[in-house]
Amino acid sequence: MKRASLRKWLFGGGIAVLAMLTALVIPATAFGKAAPQSSQKHTHPVYYFAKGHYGKFSGNHQIAPAVQGSGNLAYGGGPVQHTPVTYVIFWGSGWSGSAPATIIQNYFHDMAATTFENILTQYYDNSAHISDVETVGGVYFDTSTPTTDTSCGGSTVEDSSLQTEVNKAIGANGWPRDGSNAVYYVYTPSGYYINDGTGSCNAPAGNWCAYHNWSSSQGVAYGAMPYPGSGCTVSTSPNGNTAGDSEVNLTSHEQFEAITDPQAGNGWLDSSGYEIGDKCAWDFSQGLTTLGSHQYEVQTEYSNASSSCVNSYGTVSSAPTISSFSPTSGPVGTSVTISGTNFTGASSVKFNGTSASYTVNSSTQITATVPSGATTGPISVTNSSGTGTSSSSFTVTSGGNTAQLIKNGGFESGQSPWSESSANGYQLIDPTNPHTGSYSAWLCGYNNCSDAIWQTVTIPSTMTKSTLSFWLYIDTQESGSTCYDYFYARIRTSGGTTITTPLKQCNANAHGWVQYTYDVSSALSGYKGQNVQVYFQGTTDSSLYSDMYVDDVTFTVNY
Repeated sequence: MKRASLRKWLFGGGIAVLAMLTALVIPATAFGKAAPQSSQKHTHPVYYFAKGHYGKFSGNHQIAPAVQGSGNLAYGGGPVQHTPVTYVIFWGSGWSGSAPATIIQNYFHDMAATTFENILTQYYDNSAHISDVETVGGVYFDTSTPTTDTSCGGSTVEDSSLQTEVNKAIGANGWPRDGSNAVYYVYTPSGYYINDGTGSCNAPAGNWCAYHNWSSSQGVAYGAMPYPGSGCTVSTSPNGNTAGDSEVNLTSHEQFEAITDPQAGNGWLDSSGYEIGDKCAWDFSQGLTTLGSHQYEVQTEYSNASSSCVNSYGTVSSAPTISSFSPTSGPVGTSVTISGTNFTGASSVKFNGTSASYTVNSSTQITATVPSGATTGPISVTNSSGTGTSSSSFTVTSGGNTAQLIKNGGFESGQSPWSESSANGYQLIDPTNPHTGSYSAWLCGYNNCSDAIWQTVTIPSTMTKSTLSFWLYIDTQESGSTCYDYFYARIRTSGGTTITTPLKQCNANAHGWVQYTYDVSSALSGYKGQNVQVYFQGTTDSSLYSDMYVDDVTFTVNY
C-alpha cells in the first residue's frame, strides 16, 4: 500500500506563532497589589504596567494615575482595523450562561458606536481611519476540555493550542478567516494558565494578565484571555461579578491594542514600544464608563489629541445617506459605485434587502457587487447609527451567471480531469484520509517529496468574480515552529507560471481538516478568456516527512 510503512498518524498539531516581540517584562515580584488612592473620587488601585511582548497586559504595582511610556503614539507603517469585528470563543465547560460570559458579551455589544470606542478614530493606516462601528461577528461556546500541559506549574494552555482553537472555531461556525478587521478572543476557564509560547506565564505564575498576538502564517489576530488571577482583578464590580468585570477591563485593553496594532508591532506605538492600552494601563481616573445600559470598570485609553488618558472622545457617527449610484442597472456580479455620506464604518450594503459584498473607499463612496439572488429595488447602507436608503431603484437585469469550473473536485471519479506528478511516482488520489466521500489527494508522506496535482480550467471572458475553495489537512513528524515541509495552493498560467499563491503553509501549521476560501478575482482580471491551472503542491526535506491532504475543491466564477 502506498507509503503505508513510511508514515505515522499525528492528529492535530500546533500552528506556528510568527509574532513581533517588543519585550520589557517586569519580574514577578512587581505583582504586589497596593491600596486604593484615597485622593481619587473613584477610588481604585492603580498599578504600574510594564510593556510585554505581543502587546501583553502585564502585572501591576501602584503608582499615581499618569501617562506611561514616552510621548504620543506614532504610526509604524502597518495596518489598523478599519471596521473592527469581534469573534468570541469561550473554551471549556462552565462558560455557557455564566455571569462572566454574559458581562463580556454585553461589553462587546455595548461599546460599539460610543464616545469610548470613538477614541480609536484618531488612528489610521495608509488607506483609512479606524471607524467607531465595532460589530460582533459570532460567539462560540466550546465545552471541550482545553488541551493542556504543566509548563506553568498547573494546567497550562499553550499559545499554539489557542491558535488551534481559533482555527477550530472558524471551521465549526463557518466564520471568515478575516485578517483585515477581525480579532478572535479565546477565553480560558478558571484554574488554567496560559503559556505565551516563550515560557512566560500569566499571573500568578508569571507577570502578565492577557495579550494579543498575530500569526503571519495563518493571517489571524487573536487575544489570549486567561481567567483573571491575582494582580489582574478590578476592585470595583459594577456588574456584580468581579471575574466578569475584571475580564472586561483586560478585554478592553487588548481590544484597543489589537485594533490599532493588529500585527503586534507595526501599528501605533510610542517611542518606548507602548501601545494605546499600555500607556494608560490600570488608570481608572475617569471613573466608571457607561456603555449602552451598563457601567464598566475599564481603564482609560490614550488619546493623541490631548496627550492624555481618556474614556471618551469626540462624537459618534451619523446614519448614512445615499445621493446616487452608478451604473443604475446590471446583472448579478456588476460592480456598483455608491455615493453619499457617513459611509465610514458601514456594516452592511444591501440590494433590495439582499446583502452584498462591498468596500468602503471613503466616507462618501462605497463600491459594492450586485449579489446572487438580488432583485430590482433600492440600495441601502447601514452603520451603527442607522440605515440610509436610495430614493431610486437599482434594476437587476438578466445575464448574471455562476459556473463551477472544477470537475471531480472531491476526487471520487478517479484521476480525470486532474493531472498529477510525484517524485516517487505515486498515485496521488487515495482513500487514506478523505474529508468527505472515499478519496482525497494525498501529497507527500515521504522524504524528499515533490508532489503536485492540478486541473486546467477556462476563465469566462465576462468573468466578474472568481472564488477558490478547498479543504486541507496537514500532519507531520516534524516538531517546533521551523518550516521544513511546505504546501502551496496556486493559480498558474497554462504554461506553469504562478499567477497568485493564495495559501502557503508548512509543517509548523499542522492541523485537521480546515476549509480555505479565497477571492482571486483581482489576480485573474487579466486572464479572462484564458486557460489557467488550479494547482496544489507539497514538498518535504530529507527527514521527518509531512502529509498533506486536499479535498472538496471548488472554483466558482460569476460572469
